[in-house]
Amino acid sequence: RRLLRYNYIATPTVVCRRDLLSSLGGFRVDLPVGEDQDMWLRIAERHDIALVDEYLVDVFMTAGSLSALSKRVQAELVMGIVRSSLDRNRERLGEAAVKEVVRERTFSFAAQLAAAGDCAPCARWLLASMRGGLSVPRAARVLGGCVVRRASTLFAPLLFGARRR
Repeated sequence: RRLLRYNYIATPTVVCRRDLLSSLGGFRVDLPVGEDQDMWLRIAERHDIALVDEYLVDVFMTAGSLSALSKRVQAELVMGIVRSSLDRNRERLGEAAVKEVVRERTFSFAAQLAAAGDCAPCARWLLASMRGGLSVPRAARVLGGCVVRRASTLFAPLLFGARRR
């Protein structure tokens, strides 16, 4: 369940048998991002996974990396992967757990979009999370923070630019 809520596995840190990857059809080439998370979910559906709780690899992004795609695009693609996994495991997980994962994952996307100042999609993801039981005050804090960040980005040059003259 934890892996459904958040992808905490960095691809360079994974050690697994090649025949396992092959038996699952390998990484999906039709996904521009999230193909690693899709694979970890498919593995976790069939096998136990373990985590070494130490920093072993530094991961960084460059401007041209696929992980640098807009948060909006990433959220849509990754949520599709998560929903597919939830659909495959709905009976085993139960409706309450599925609802919780959707609520937390959609809230996570909303928070990422809020941090980027992308308020309209942030509001859409918050509404999806609220349908899953997210409290109104928690949603309001995130959306309010988004609006403040966006406003400061828009108005700072006007306010502070005028003082420099």
